Amino acid sequence: MSLKRKIVSASSWSVFGSLANNMLRLISNVILVQLLSPGDFGLMAIVMIFILGSSLITDIGISSAVIRHENGTEPWYLNTAWSLQVIQGILIALMLCAIAGPIANYYDQPVLYLLICVAALRPLIHGFRNVALIVAKKKLQQNKLETIHLIAQIGGMIGTISIAYYNPSVWALVIGYIINATVFVLLSYAILPSQNARYQFNKKAFLDIFHYGKWIFVGSLLAFLANQSDRLVLSTLTTVEVLGIFSIAVLWSEILITVIKKISQSVFFPVLANAIHQGGEALAQSLEYRKILLIIVLPLNVLAIASITPFLRLIYPETYSDVGPIAAILMFGGWVRAMYITYVAVNMATGKPKFMAYSSAVGIIIFFLIVFPLFEQFDVLGAAAAVAICQLGMYAVVSQGARIAGAAQFSIDLLYTIIFIITAIAALLASIRMTEYGLPDLATLSILIITASLCFAILVKAVILPFYRQAS
Repeated sequence: MSLKRKIVSASSWSVFGSLANNMLRLISNVILVQLLSPGDFGLMAIVMIFILGSSLITDIGISSAVIRHENGTEPWYLNTAWSLQVIQGILIALMLCAIAGPIANYYDQPVLYLLICVAALRPLIHGFRNVALIVAKKKLQQNKLETIHLIAQIGGMIGTISIAYYNPSVWALVIGYIINATVFVLLSYAILPSQNARYQFNKKAFLDIFHYGKWIFVGSLLAFLANQSDRLVLSTLTTVEVLGIFSIAVLWSEILITVIKKISQSVFFPVLANAIHQGGEALAQSLEYRKILLIIVLPLNVLAIASITPFLRLIYPETYSDVGPIAAILMFGGWVRAMYITYVAVNMATGKPKFMAYSSAVGIIIFFLIVFPLFEQFDVLGAAAAVAICQLGMYAVVSQGARIAGAAQFSIDLLYTIIFIITAIAALLASIRMTEYGLPDLATLSILIITASLCFAILVKAVILPFYRQAS
């Protein structure tokens, strides 16, 4: 199968899987906001901050090292990788249990102690997942990977909603989170071929993973601070109810970001890693894929910015009315983040993960410089604006790493960004004006979707279909 056909096949599955998983998450969220309070979501947001933080500060890039290394699929390498991921899961669980008490005392929320200790089961269970997941990612076998993710998501969703119906509390979110991980691990062994992984430490493999992963460790730690700083700051400045509303806004704002991140990690990164070994035309061909990826994201992001507020007014109770405007502001930064994510894949594939660390450090500095004055002036909307603005600094750093590798596309990025800014502002103003004129939210949404569909149809005919035909 040609490189382009592999890319098309894997991308199609990645897009399907990401959209399906996001759809399930959003359906689950729409149901859960009818059963739970903003405070429940706020408490879960605090739990997730520390679970993600613990996961990232123990991350040494095991999966990325296996994908990038030429001998990554050898038994001695995979056994070492599996052993390291099991140890990582155990360390995360122990770390969470150790910090649960101080966290509960700091937030003056005694229930957080038990919530965090029980939620620690999730990374512990996840650490025993089948190492064949990494092999499947390396070979672009997205159909199997997405099937596993989708079924696990359905299992977690059913568990969460069922528990919330009979016991409407934050415990429904925590237990559903654990169910999701359990189903995922079991399916990883049921669907993928067993690699007969066993506990083994090969010195060569360990040193390779450690050498490659040292910058990923630093980058992951800084990425956690960069991506979670908004919730860390808000958790100290506002109530858990406001934090819950902000967390739901983040969920909606990251729909497209999770799709492009999934494609970038599961398809773009492995393709780039292989292309770099081949060099020449293969690398240039791989970079064409980035252009297609961004041009698909652009109109979808514009539509999301214009339609999120009237859409959420239709489906959410009045208690959650602030979610839409917050999400719209975050989505402006989402476009820059989409470009950033694709360049992260370039830096990882070319063996320059340090640029991810540098970019996260820059993002943290910018965020903390501007978030407090913006919050004082505009409250939680100011915090959302700070998140969007700091993405510019992070993009500037990783794009330099791509430039050094000869893989930067500055002219394309500038052109697409100008188009995005003009169309996003025009679409948002049109949405606001239609609301001011008294047009029902459903009618506003219909006009926006029809207009966006016509524009997207032109885009498909002019750009996307020729790419697919060439791949075939």
